[in-house]
Amino acid sequence: MADGRITHVAAVELPHGNPMDLELSKPAARTLEREILQAQSADVDVVSGATYTSTGYLASVQAALDRLSVSTSETPRVLVTAPSAAITTAS
Repeated sequence: MADGRITHVAAVELPHGNPMDLELSKPAARTLEREILQAQSADVDVVSGATYTSTGYLASVQAALDRLSVSTSETPRVLVTAPSAAITTAS
């Protein structure tokens, strides 16, 4: 985050148990990243056809955002796992 804005969101781990998981999760993660940056919030719609990935991803992003708002001494990168997302912050 920089000046209270989300500057970067990236998946650390996506569902990958079978080929269909991979086929759905990668494009869903790209869509969610774009939507989160635009909305400046984890309160965005899930990606149709990738509900499991979307739900876990958005919950992880919200947890990371909640964690950042609780403490001002956070490290520049917050990692939340399974399924997970990382939010890069700028000091």
